[in-house]
Amino acid sequence: MPPAPATAPEKPAKRTRVHVKRPLPPGPDVLLCADEAAAELNIGVSTFWAKLKANQLPPAVYVFPRVPRWRRGALHDFVQNRAKV
Repeated sequence: MPPAPATAPEKPAKRTRVHVKRPLPPGPDVLLCADEAAAELNIGVSTFWAKLKANQLPPAVYVFPRVPRWRRGALHDFVQNRAKV
């Protein structure tokens, strides 16, 4: 009986970041990440970044370098004021 062919060892599963939906506290001063801000405005994340680049959304508040956040109230006020123009 011939020996069984050698098989390559299985690779470990690739780790992916999963954004856990957390309940957000009420109020206009809540800081939202890009995913949460996009969900708050009912748009996709790529659309959120495109609107930000086109100055259709308020600039971010940087909590730490490379950690942008947006105030919930500022997002809604900015969108409401642009709709009136």
